[in-house]
Amino acid sequence: VSADFDYLEWTQGNDKNQAVEEHMMDPRQLPPLRITSKRFLYHGVDFGSLNLVTSQQPTGLRVDNLQMASDVTKITALGDWVVDKQMRPVTTLDLSINSNNLGKTFRDFGFADTFAEGTGQANLTAHWSASPAAFTLAQLQGNLHMNLKKGRLLDVDPGAGRVFGLMAMNFKGLFSKGFSFDDIAGDFVITDGNAHTSNLIMNGPSAHVAVQGRVGLAAKDYDQRITVTPRSSTALPLAGVLTGGPGLGAAVFLFQKLFQSELDRITRYQYTVKGAWDNPEFDLSSKEKEALKADGVAVPRQ
Repeated sequence: VSADFDYLEWTQGNDKNQAVEEHMMDPRQLPPLRITSKRFLYHGVDFGSLNLVTSQQPTGLRVDNLQMASDVTKITALGDWVVDKQMRPVTTLDLSINSNNLGKTFRDFGFADTFAEGTGQANLTAHWSASPAAFTLAQLQGNLHMNLKKGRLLDVDPGAGRVFGLMAMNFKGLFSKGFSFDDIAGDFVITDGNAHTSNLIMNGPSAHVAVQGRVGLAAKDYDQRITVTPRSSTALPLAGVLTGGPGLGAAVFLFQKLFQSELDRITRYQYTVKGAWDNPEFDLSSKEKEALKADGVAVPRQ
């Protein structure tokens, strides 16, 4: 089957009818497809142009090429839609997303005011026990790697930005206008709609942020530990020059470089984030609260 469109839109149908259609559809019976469209919308999201090529295999349908491209976002994918030995539908997908403007990409996907500027790439290997059209986050299994560059995560509510809004209450001036970053990178293991990470790192002029834990993509909740190391100590050399002259400034600068790891450790804060995306509980770890109190240091307010 070959078809070329100027405009193609895939909308959500009646839940009952869709369930019947999905149950009856057998990918082994579908012919090879070659479909193009100058503009393609999926559930209201504009993906730009579409190019889809599939072929038959004994167990179902092979996605040989899937490309969707707008002026800022390019998505490419390969995959399979097959029937397993228990006659259950299974979809697998290797997908790559590239953006030359993270702010616009997230707005196009329905997440307004999440990022400003920035570029990024994400690679996802995923599978779920259903057809492509019956995809749900609760069924999602896979691995995700992301790498974002030179942008700003905005101070938004709800969602991930709310975490930085709450941080801003404790680190005024560092996150008050969101989090400007040089790079954000990390890996996620996705099981049953939950994304787990042990190495999500965010580096920016104002802070180094490390995130470990779980994000519930289906449940829309958090269970994470966030370690924030403000880079406020970089202001020490300038303070020395202004208050004590170049001699003192050089001495402070040397002290800072020699003992930077200790300075970072002293100014490092570890938070737990739990609860729903739109109303998470955000708390300095009890261990660090006790340590700060023992040292006579005021505990940052939540």
